[in-house]
Amino acid sequence: MPSALPAAPFIALILLLLTVPHHWRMRSFPTLAIIVWLSLHNLIEGVSAAVWDGNVDPRGLPAKVYCDITTKLLLGAEVGLPGCCLCLARRLYRIVSGYGELSGAERCLYDRVIDIWLCWGMPILVMALHIIVQGHRFDLIEDIGCQPAIYFSWPSLLILNLTVFLSGILSPVYSACTFYKLYTRHRTVRVRIQYHSNSAGSKYAMTFESFVRLVIITFLIGTLTTAFVAYVAYSAFSEEGLQPWTSWADVHDGFGNIWQYHLVDFEHEDLVELYLFWWLWPAGSAVFFVFFGLSAEARAEWRELFGRLGLTRQRSATVTFSVDSFKFDSASDAEKGTAWSAVMDVKHESLPPTPPPKPPKPKPAVKPLEVLVTVSVEAPVIRLLPVRPLPRPPPRVAGE
Repeated sequence: MPSALPAAPFIALILLLLTVPHHWRMRSFPTLAIIVWLSLHNLIEGVSAAVWDGNVDPRGLPAKVYCDITTKLLLGAEVGLPGCCLCLARRLYRIVSGYGELSGAERCLYDRVIDIWLCWGMPILVMALHIIVQGHRFDLIEDIGCQPAIYFSWPSLLILNLTVFLSGILSPVYSACTFYKLYTRHRTVRVRIQYHSNSAGSKYAMTFESFVRLVIITFLIGTLTTAFVAYVAYSAFSEEGLQPWTSWADVHDGFGNIWQYHLVDFEHEDLVELYLFWWLWPAGSAVFFVFFGLSAEARAEWRELFGRLGLTRQRSATVTFSVDSFKFDSASDAEKGTAWSAVMDVKHESLPPTPPPKPPKPKPAVKPLEVLVTVSVEAPVIRLLPVRPLPRPPPRVAGE
């Protein structure tokens, strides 16, 4: 009887794809890279769990080639996801700190190179270097499928664990600094977020709530990644310890072998650990969907998309308008018939037959406005002044 285990990754894959339109419109390169790595890992997990449900049969050459490819991609996803989170956390911190306001071709080119390296360059490099610590072809686990083979030694710590550990450490640090900036400079940060979203060329501006959700996601993924890498390293040290990497021939002796594991071969603690790490990816994808697929912005975009496709249902209602009174604001408005206000009663009833509109009554001639102005003039109060003698002409001298 087939189990329901493969259904979880496929459901998680569908939920992730539902969030793509929102982040595509936001033009968020790190977030889209996170969706790609999560979707790729869920797709591989679902297919592998469906093919090797209850068996560990290699199933011929096509299945072996499939495992050769998918095991590399699984390693790339495990390295690329924390790298994308570090890239996103770094970008969010630059926005709240004001560094995102700097412009220039060199600055933009530098940021793009860093983004591409963290999201895609570093995972591809790790996938290529995995051959150094690949002791055999791959592992086949019942109900899980093919998993990458790792020769646990000091080169594997440098190639696989160190890169993931550094990304997982730096992401929470950046996120914590961003939270501190949000707390201390709340209003200034809001203005910077709005400025950055308007200048980034995205169709829809980033809201403050979307910014906070991105910070929380980077903090959670970075913290879980660090804990995951630390636990795996501790388990390997406590059980087997570091294996000696003596030479290439010694490490790759029997490279074409496929190690097969049934579930009964695992102890209870190891089996719980195996399923826990397997379920982390579908659960993380579901959390990502809850954060971004159910937000108010995403719901509004989906309603807009459904409206364009004609998938929304139009509600029809019969409306009755009863006009009780008309009030004209001025004579000119009454002539035009535009400035009038009506009291309307909206009822879900059938419309009665309405009579045809009556022509407007001719407006009587407007008489000129007669204004009666009454002017009241009060006499000013004049202060009594002393009587001054009138000027007299100079006296005449006799004989003149």
